Amino acid sequence: MCIRDSSPYYDGMPQSFHPYSVFRWELVPGRFWGKSLLEDLIEPQRTINAIDSLVILNRKTMVSPQKLIPTGCGIPNGDWSGAPGLQMEYRPVGANGAKPEIIPGVALPPQVFQERQSKVEELYRIARTNEILQGIKPSGVSTYSALQLLQEQSYSVLSPQIHRWEKFIEKGETKKIK
Repeated sequence: MCIRDSSPYYDGMPQSFHPYSVFRWELVPGRFWGKSLLEDLIEPQRTINAIDSLVILNRKTMVSPQKLIPTGCGIPNGDWSGAPGLQMEYRPVGANGAKPEIIPGVALPPQVFQERQSKVEELYRIARTNEILQGIKPSGVSTYSALQLLQEQSYSVLSPQIHRWEKFIEKGETKKIK
C-alpha cells in the first residue's frame, strides 16, 4: 500500500498530497526553502554572547584585586585573608622589609559595552522590531499623523513578508476545506 493511499490529505491530485504549506521569510533565487529571519540574526547574537562571556570572565578574574607578597615578610603564600584574587610572591629589589601590596582589579574598557549595544541595535534593525511596531511611542513624536506615518513606513518594510504570510495561510486553509 502506498503512503498516498492512506493519507487523508490525498484526493488524487499530486499537488494536494502534502498537508503543509511553504512559508519563506525571504526569497532566495535558486534556493527552495528561502531564507529565515534567524539566519541574519545568528552572527550579531554570537558577538553579543562572546562579549557577555568576556564580561563574566573579567568579573570573575580581572576585577578581583591581586596581592603581591614579598618574600620574607612572614605571610605564607595562600594565607592572606580577604577578597579572592591571585597571590604572587616576589623578591623585592633593594628594600629590606617590603610590605605586601594590593593591585586593584582592571575593568573592561567602555568600548566593549558600546560594541555590545551596537550589536543589540543591529539585532533590532535586522529583525525590524522598532518602537512603533512594539506599540511604544518614539520619543520626539507628538502628533497622531506622525505616528501614523511611522507605522505605515514600518509596515511597508514588512509588506513582502506579510503578503507571503497571507498566501501561506490561504493555502493552508484551502487544504483544510478540501
